Amino acid sequence: MDFLKIFDPATYMAQETYLQLYLCFAGLFKGMLPRMIALTFLVSSFWVSFYRRNILMALLFFSVAVFFTYVGGLFKAMGF
Repeated sequence: MDFLKIFDPATYMAQETYLQLYLCFAGLFKGMLPRMIALTFLVSSFWVSFYRRNILMALLFFSVAVFFTYVGGLFKAMGF
């Protein structure tokens, strides 16, 4: 179980520092910024797939766009 304590930020980080880090991370998924990031990655995925013919890179860009869209919706639904 000591191996899992490495991933617990409460063991090595003060509460105020953790809260600031969490609010910074939560702020990434609120407002116009996640929409712009998702749109950029969506356009990039189509550009890479059609013009560069690199399907794996297009799937990666599309996955990042879906991630930002999904997590942004979750944060909105949870009230953050």
